[in-house]
Amino acid sequence: MLAFLAALLALAATPLDAQGSAVPNVPAPVEVDGLRVSLVHTADRDAFLNAWLAGTRELPITERAVRGRRLAAIVIFQGCRAAANGKCNVTGRFTYLKPDGSVAGEVEGALWTEGPLGDSAIPSPSGPDLEIEPHDPMGTWTVRVRVTDTVRGVSVETEARVIVDTPPTAPAPTPS
Repeated sequence: MLAFLAALLALAATPLDAQGSAVPNVPAPVEVDGLRVSLVHTADRDAFLNAWLAGTRELPITERAVRGRRLAAIVIFQGCRAAANGKCNVTGRFTYLKPDGSVAGEVEGALWTEGPLGDSAIPSPSGPDLEIEPHDPMGTWTVRVRVTDTVRGVSVETEARVIVDTPPTAPAPTPS
């Protein structure tokens, strides 16, 4: 299924404009040695990918997290290099920081293992989800990602903010 989705994304890949953003609500990418990366979040990964495939100019992204609901990280990148097998190997290491700057968690994994798409931007069909738990603090959380093209050994770091503006819920009373 992932290979099929990758093929569809390849057909619908979007070139970035001169400012580095393919759509109005996506931040301009950070670039290192031709690898360009933006990070966005969406409440619905499938809706985001469907909108991307449809060429929608306003993608369903958000900067707000709702307690108890997952918020998917989408890395939009371009400029990966293929290995001898014709495929890229783009990985991401995500670090989640609470409003006080302490680390809430880290996760690492593959973002793209298909062929390069020339000058076209590619949204990662997979990536981690953030879920704000009932006891997590309110405020602005920071999501940092280090994206690496392992074929070239090039990495790009960028970050996005996620706002949690609903108070933590009190723990349930202990039965006596």
